[in-house]
Amino acid sequence: MLAVLLAACAGPDRGVPEDASALLAPGIRAIPGFVSAAEAYFSPDGSRVICNGNLEEGEPHHTFTIGVDGSRPVRVNDRGEDACSFFTPDGKGILYSSTRDHPEMPAGSWHDANDYPQGSEVYACDLDGGNLRRLTDNRWYDAEISASPDGEWYLFARQEEGLLDLWRMRADGTEEQKVTSTPEWQEGGAFYLPDGETILYRAWRLEDQNRQPKPMALFTVKHDGTEMTQLTDYGSTNWSPYPAPDGVHCVFSKVYPGEKGRPNFEIVWLDMETGHQTRLTNDPAFDGFPTLSSDGRTLLFSSSRASPPGSRALNLFVMDLGPLLDGE
Repeated sequence: MLAVLLAACAGPDRGVPEDASALLAPGIRAIPGFVSAAEAYFSPDGSRVICNGNLEEGEPHHTFTIGVDGSRPVRVNDRGEDACSFFTPDGKGILYSSTRDHPEMPAGSWHDANDYPQGSEVYACDLDGGNLRRLTDNRWYDAEISASPDGEWYLFARQEEGLLDLWRMRADGTEEQKVTSTPEWQEGGAFYLPDGETILYRAWRLEDQNRQPKPMALFTVKHDGTEMTQLTDYGSTNWSPYPAPDGVHCVFSKVYPGEKGRPNFEIVWLDMETGHQTRLTNDPAFDGFPTLSSDGRTLLFSSSRASPPGSRALNLFVMDLGPLLDGE
């Protein structure tokens, strides 16, 4: 069993606020075009985003790319149901997870780890969905796909017999390697840091899988499975991290106390070296799945802030982080 080290926290950073949400709120705008959409990532050149979404009410979520202004949506897949997706680092290809080849298996739920779609596989294709290659071939849950900065390795989560771990494979689907093997922890939502060998991810304890809100912590680990380091406390919900291009900071979702005691998901900027956290959003709606542009100056996130009261539908928003970054 690998030892889990807790990263040192040096206290607040000078000049970096605890809450920058009011400063950044004027820089938020919606990306139109979807009835609902989530889990979005910028293309390397920042001109488009990839996500799972639908264009008509009642449609299953499929993988799309769309301009950052909401123009020219392209449906990448039209079979089964899709979840996580990612651009290849060269901007010429797409990775996504889907149940498209397992219609015979129970649909499951992307939102419930006790019922994840066991027919989910990982695919690669061209930007228009052509030249489709299936990279995994089993009856487990394979999803939460991303790529190393050089495109040599693809990183994903696999659930076998109810246990989640991180895996990596070559870009052609060969040389599958298990990165984590921790029966007490459920790992996922992983991304490479810019150094090409350190992985940032979230995890919860298996014994807490049915708790709501679910306690989660952020970790890093080398892609050979060594140097596992815990970055945040475990008592609260720290979820869906994404690294900044400087390799020092990341964004993630955190649960704060909301109205009438309900959990309120907000987005936080974390210094992974000092532990200092800066709140980026402050809205009673759900704000989550944060990611960053390649220069780290634009935040892309999913939110219900534009949905009718009582609706849980998510859509895509961008935020200019310039006022925060230029003030550091």
